[in-house]
Amino acid sequence: MQPKQVIEVYKAKDGRDVIIRVPDLGDAEGLMNYINELVDEDAPILTNERQTYASEIRYVADEVQKILEGRLIALVAIAGNKIVAHAEIRRGSGRASHVGTLGIGVLKEFRNLGLGQELIRLLIELARSQGYKLIKLEVYAGNAPAIHIYKKLGFVQTGFVPKMGSFREGYEDALIMCMAL
Repeated sequence: MQPKQVIEVYKAKDGRDVIIRVPDLGDAEGLMNYINELVDEDAPILTNERQTYASEIRYVADEVQKILEGRLIALVAIAGNKIVAHAEIRRGSGRASHVGTLGIGVLKEFRNLGLGQELIRLLIELARSQGYKLIKLEVYAGNAPAIHIYKKLGFVQTGFVPKMGSFREGYEDALIMCMAL
């Protein structure tokens, strides 16, 4: 078995050590548990359906393949033996191959500890080193903590999508934010 590609051991604001590394095929069950915890919470993420082990195996295999092809930068954060966050930048194709789309999720108990900000900072560094020129993201307009972090890191709002998602009891707009590298 190939050794895990550890990027950093991050010290969370509450003192816990969190290993940040590149995901691998052995992470399917941990990622399934992670995404299902976010879905059960009704977190402000795009998906609202629990995942199965089989669907997560396919997802992780696809993710690992895209990492190997240079079309994806992805990180998982692990505290104890539990995946507590996942973040990625997906490379665009063709004329947009210099553009990456950022996605991130952090479990509730690990929010407000600096972990999300650290993951994004690491992704930005990796994207810059891999020749990306622009990172974009969409965030629900009501997700003030995430918007604050994105702005703090240098993202600027460039647009919005009305009624981007049906969320809780209605529709919610999404902000489009970008960062030039």
